[in-house]
Amino acid sequence: MSRWRSLATFTTLCLSALLLLNCSGSGIPETAGNRVIAFGLEFDQGGQLAIAYEQLCAEVKRSVSFSSFEQSGGAAVSPVLTSDSWILTRNQAVEDYKTLDESVTTAWTDMSVRWPPEGTVPSSTTGTAVWRVHLVREDGLWRVCRFEPSPDQSLRR
Repeated sequence: MSRWRSLATFTTLCLSALLLLNCSGSGIPETAGNRVIAFGLEFDQGGQLAIAYEQLCAEVKRSVSFSSFEQSGGAAVSPVLTSDSWILTRNQAVEDYKTLDESVTTAWTDMSVRWPPEGTVPSSTTGTAVWRVHLVREDGLWRVCRFEPSPDQSLRR
């Protein structure tokens, strides 16, 4: 079963990447949800930590240096970034298409997060938790600003 979960996660990331690449010619719509997807793709690609770090809000970057972010593998910002995988849920503060409106300056979206049990390979995950990603608009762009356990744990899978 864990092989199928890994395949599903990989497929989701590939489809998201294809969507983002296909939209790149005309510009990716700058929605809060697209920002979280882009952040996750850049973070997961290891060598793209500098790009992921630039997508964090100013408040986070003031409190966590890039060096600390890089050395901790993202844990200096949030333990979510040490998880095996994360998938966005449909639970969000504002419907994603509405975050195109520049008057919307804050948003959040929930995601299902999996961590591997200690001593196992990452693909053998068993449990999930729901975490909330808070975003703020800075200079017209959405930035990832805070991660916290979601108050709505009923979204667990």
